[in-house]
Amino acid sequence: MQELQKKVNNFINTGMGVSAIFIALGLFFALCPGFSLDVFRWTISLISLAIGSWLISRDISRGFSLLYGSTILGIIFIILGIIFAANPNSMNIFVYIIGAIFVVNSINSLRAATNLPRGTSSTMIAYVTAFLSLICGILLLVNPWQSQISIVVFAGIMMIIYGASNMIDMAIMKKHIKDFSDDFKVFFGVSNKKSTKSKKTTKKVSEAKEAEVVKDTKKSSKK
Repeated sequence: MQELQKKVNNFINTGMGVSAIFIALGLFFALCPGFSLDVFRWTISLISLAIGSWLISRDISRGFSLLYGSTILGIIFIILGIIFAANPNSMNIFVYIIGAIFVVNSINSLRAATNLPRGTSSTMIAYVTAFLSLICGILLLVNPWQSQISIVVFAGIMMIIYGASNMIDMAIMKKHIKDFSDDFKVFFGVSNKKSTKSKKTTKKVSEAKEAEVVKDTKKSSKK
């Protein structure tokens, strides 16, 4: 039981640590959205440059031609890395992609809403949500920089809420760890050998008792 509680404690402590990381990142995104975007942009740039360099060096070490497929892909990654590093507005491409998804999805939703029966509340809700999605997509496409800031701030707030709620849940579990121990037996893969052995012993005991009862009944019948 103590070993199980120790495993449950480790699980809870890990969950609280992850929640603390989410809260810290959420605060960073919400309070410093512009700097967060720069960090994200430079991270993508460095990763792209590293992947491109690795692909090209791998082909060169194997003696392949510069026109080999991996080398061409590596050159593309390096070009993308340079673009992200040199152009602060390069992050707008992600906003354009999100905006285009919103617009296409809202158009499809509007087309689907036209097939619904008119005058019902569900049809009105479908039209309203589709128009709202269309407006959000247009705003993302028209003003990508401000949209970036808004998305980062919103993501930061969501991460703070998620981290705080998860940390509260873990704190409640830690407070009532004994109550949760039985529920975590299966999750942590606690060995069921003891339980199976106890079941076998109880089965043997019951069989022995039944045999004794049968013997007693036979003796009494003979008498």
